[in-house]
Order: sequence, then C-alpha cells, then structure tokens
Amino acid sequence: MARNHWIPPEKLAEWRTLINGQIEILSLAQELGYGLEKHSHNTMRLTEHDSCIINLDKNTFTRYSQIGKNGKPVGGGPLDFYSHFTRKNIYESVNDLKNRIYPEKVPELIKKNPVSNQPLSPEKRHMYLTAELSRRKNHNPENEKMRNVFAYLTKTRKIDPEIIQALVSQKCLFQISGDKGHPQCAFVGRNEYGLICSVHYRGTSSTMRFMGDMPNCDYNRDWYFNPTFDLQQLAYDKDLKPPRKSLLCFESCIEMLSYMTILKESGYPWKAFSYLACGSVTKTQSIAETCKIYDCKEVVVMFNNDLDQEKEKGRNPGKDAAESTVRELRKKGIKAKVLIPEKLNDWNDTLRALKEDRIEIKKYRAEPDRSKKAMVEVAR
Repeated sequence: MARNHWIPPEKLAEWRTLINGQIEILSLAQELGYGLEKHSHNTMRLTEHDSCIINLDKNTFTRYSQIGKNGKPVGGGPLDFYSHFTRKNIYESVNDLKNRIYPEKVPELIKKNPVSNQPLSPEKRHMYLTAELSRRKNHNPENEKMRNVFAYLTKTRKIDPEIIQALVSQKCLFQISGDKGHPQCAFVGRNEYGLICSVHYRGTSSTMRFMGDMPNCDYNRDWYFNPTFDLQQLAYDKDLKPPRKSLLCFESCIEMLSYMTILKESGYPWKAFSYLACGSVTKTQSIAETCKIYDCKEVVVMFNNDLDQEKEKGRNPGKDAAESTVRELRKKGIKAKVLIPEKLNDWNDTLRALKEDRIEIKKYRAEPDRSKKAMVEVAR
C-alpha cells in the first residue's frame, strides 16, 4: 500500500511556506508538460486550460473553471498548483517537492529581501544584487578559490576550463554560499551600463538539484555574455560599443556554456558569437531587447528539446517556445531560426554524450550568407 506521507499541521504549514517561497509555478507548469501563453503584462495562462491564470508577481494561480469546497475558484501557490494538476494529496506533493528547497532559507529571505512590485532603477538593482552577492560570497573564505564551482562545471557538467575562466575574468561567475553554507555557482548578468542586472545560482552537488534567481533580477536583460567584450567597461566609458555578433540564445547558463564547449572542442570559433541565457522559455522578452541594445541582426534560438514530455504528453515546451520566439522575432525584422539538440534533451546532455562518444558532430552553417562563423549540431 502506498504511503500517505502524513505531516502534522504545524509542520505542513512550514513546508508550504518554504515550497511556495522557493519554487516558481511557471517551472512546475513546464515540468508537468503544460504550454504557457501570455495573458496580460503580469499573468500567463495554461494553453490546455485557458481558465487557469498564473500571476507572475505573486507566484499564484487561479483556475476559474474549477470551484473548490469554499465556493471560490481553485487556486493558491506552487504547492497547491502541483497538488491540483498531479491529483496528489497535499502530503504526497510536499514529499515530491521538499528535496528542492533549503529548509532554513525562506522565512529569513522574505523578511530581509522582499521582492518589490515596483521596478527598480538599474542603479538600485545593481546595488541590491551586489550587496547580496557579496554577502553570500564572503560567507566562506573558501569561496574565493572557487574549487567547488570549477569541479562541478568541469567534472559534472564537462565545461571547458578556458570557457569557465572567461566568465570568471569578466566577473560573470562566482562561488557563493547558500543559507546552510552549501557552495553554489552564481552566474552574473550585466546590462548595457555595465551594471549587475541578474544573478542566477545553482548548487554544485551532483546528486541534489537546486537552483534559483536572486530577487529583483531584470528579465528584460537576463544573462548576456560576449567573450571578446567585457561589459564592465561600459560603467566607465559609455561611448564604447561591443562588436556586433550573431546572438545564440539558451534556456539556462549551463546550456549556454555547454554549447560554447561543443563549439570549442569541435574546432569552431566559439568567441565569434554573443550569448544569452533567458533563464526560462517564459522569459524570452530579453532576446528582442538584447538585439536592440547590441544591434544583433541574426539570432539562433537554441532551447531544449523536451523529447520525454513529447512522448508522454504530446507537447515539447522547449521546441514550441523556440519556434514561437522565432516567429515573433521575424515580425520585428530580426533574422532568426531554431536550432535544438537533435537526439537529446538539452545541450549539456549533448556535450556529455559527445565526451562519451555516444554521438558525433556534423557541421551546420547558419544561413547561406557565406559566413565563416560555423555552428554544429549532432547526429547519432
């Protein structure tokens, strides 16, 4: 007989606060295979259930077609969302989700670092993120050596050391500590003024998956990286202009670094491109903004290829989002196309398969423009 995972009421309330404070409903929706579309400036809705509206500011949902026992539409936070759409009871849902969080993190974070509903100026955002980054970096003197970050990225993720060092040199990668002292990677994004605009963190453990964004990130900028131009220079000389390059766009920083490594190890000029990690297939507004800021004329959208979800649910969120994003970019006059992993879920899976000789590389050139900037895809 299946366990019911019963939890005492006071402990359940604590887990609810922790889960709702550390997990995004949008991420859960994608993991469960649901499509998302814009509803208003701060809401999304599920493609399969258009009465289900997700409030991005509050991280809550309301499903207006379903009425609960209290006579009101079904709704709540991430825990309620997961329970509702998996049809699991609340105790089973807590058991499924609790390994994604750090138990001591959220109550303190909510009190000290509330996310403002009012947009921050670039200067205030930079000050806030710099202070938080510094606090977590200085938590442990060992963070300065970045041993955990280098070990995780090179050994677990198979990222090329030169590429890791390129991010470190531009102060786009740090080792920080979580609230329980666990080492984490911190990927730092900078805007067109050279100011910090986004910080994404993820655990360095190969057995426990943990990631998130610091509060007050600017998702209109996300994580842009140009290997041959340090954006920090723009804080001192606003007349400088980064060289125009084709823009390669990914779901996450790990996928971005993975593809850089694929290019480099295949003998292709990985520094010939600029790169953007969106953080999620629902945060693609940064692509058009980046093209406008850095005058990118060509874009390749390189999201994940969610093959498992496609087999199970008939939907491929990564592929669908990439194709939709490309259509919108073309409407704006931007030359854009899709390139997703052919056989595997994402670019890090692809990189590791290449390292293990499970797949091989074949050449790919982005449009018949005679450009020598080559890219690659993979075949069996």
